[in-house]
Amino acid sequence: MVPPKKIPLVKEYGPAEIRRIREKVLGITSQEEFAGLLGVSRSAVSLWERGKSRPSRIARIAITQVLKRKG
Repeated sequence: MVPPKKIPLVKEYGPAEIRRIREKVLGITSQEEFAGLLGVSRSAVSLWERGKSRPSRIARIAITQVLKRKG
């Protein structure tokens, strides 16, 4: 029997942390620019930052990759 593949954990990002990453870490003032960088809609970023929705696993991976590139 083949053991099931383990899915790696991906960091969760809360509303305040997402906004801090966008504004302070990346220096991006617009949600639209941040959304384009991640490949999501501006409204998705708005919902995340207001705590009305949470980033998908794919979006969280994109945020993590952007942060790694930033150094």
